[in-house]
Amino acid sequence: MSCSFKCLCMLLLGACAPVVLAAPAASDRPAEPLVFIIHGYAATPADHWFGWLESALADRGIEARRIALPDSAAPEPRAWGERLDQLTRDVQRPVYFVAHSLGGIALLAALQRRIDADPASAHWAGLVLVSAFADPLPVLPQLDAFVAVPVDFEAIHAAVDQQWVISARDDPIVAFTHSMALAERLQAPFLLEPTGGHFLGRDGYTRLPVVLTALLNMIASHDRTADTREPASAQEHEVP
Repeated sequence: MSCSFKCLCMLLLGACAPVVLAAPAASDRPAEPLVFIIHGYAATPADHWFGWLESALADRGIEARRIALPDSAAPEPRAWGERLDQLTRDVQRPVYFVAHSLGGIALLAALQRRIDADPASAHWAGLVLVSAFADPLPVLPQLDAFVAVPVDFEAIHAAVDQQWVISARDDPIVAFTHSMALAERLQAPFLLEPTGGHFLGRDGYTRLPVVLTALLNMIASHDRTADTREPASAQEHEVP
């Protein structure tokens, strides 16, 4: 058999062989997001709309974790800070935070500590603050110690890709003007609902689709481009 005939056979056999395509490397796939859900004063992870949000995200393949903070009926900034500090460290995936009421300013203080300790690693994908505040509340002076902790809002704005602040016009606990002022300091979009109060379970708020919508759009925007600084719309996705 001539050499040329052998070569032709090998070429034909090679052309008929199955082609195996390599799977994309893990490093080429977008990192899976992680959402932390943080309660507020006198609440637990089982309260209000927190469990619904965790389940709604899980139904969409997004991992979420409700975080329990110690002694929420008589909270101390140090104890809450120690727990929240654990959430800001060395997470190698896009991290999103949802914080309600007192959980908002407590979380901002934890982010600030991380920025101060290691600016190079202080970066998070998104932040949704619900009924949040950063000034003393006349109706809850026992929480003044939380707002006394210094926070550099510009530094947090730079360290978090996307932010939203959500409030209701009829909130009897944290007047919407407090949340609006916080949004201005963070340079974050502010969404004011016409009703909703403090978004408490006892008032019927066991679901809060506007928060889910904001998160889904943040995550979609992050997946499109990891370094975007444009805030996602809180109204774009339709949430059943």
